Amino acid sequence: MGARVAFAVLAIVLLWARPSVAQSASTANAPSGSASQPVVTSFTPDQVASILRDAGYRAEIVHENDKYRILTGMGGYKVVLYLYCTDTKCTSLDWDVSFTAAPKYTLTLVNKWNREKRYAKAYIANDGAFYLEYSLDFSGGVTKQTLAASASLFDSFVNGLDGWINSASQ
Repeated sequence: MGARVAFAVLAIVLLWARPSVAQSASTANAPSGSASQPVVTSFTPDQVASILRDAGYRAEIVHENDKYRILTGMGGYKVVLYLYCTDTKCTSLDWDVSFTAAPKYTLTLVNKWNREKRYAKAYIANDGAFYLEYSLDFSGGVTKQTLAASASLFDSFVNGLDGWINSASQ
């Protein structure tokens, strides 16, 4: 009987303490400053450009045919950030870098990338150009830090791409 009572007391204590333990763990693992960043489901093109600049990237907004894109650079390559907006309310984006057709860009290479890598997908266009894309959807809510982190992630893919292609081609 004593063991049952001790177990019941322990269970009550753990259940009672659990929310504060979980809260402490999530707060301890949260990036600094994230508590003050609002979670949003859209950004304006100007906000996206500002976030990129704050993260150390060039950001030139282009508005043509009621569509927005931002031109930047990563790893010595031109990168285009396509914004999917209604008016100026953007709810998702695609990072995109492309390379002129070359014999080293094969379906075998593309398939290997898509099997081994997460987040960014590779494909070859009809004209033989090699593309690397990464999409970010805001519908579940994101912060400015999420957007800056997506830039950093795509930057790491672009910076490592030449080395990866050379090693994958051997």
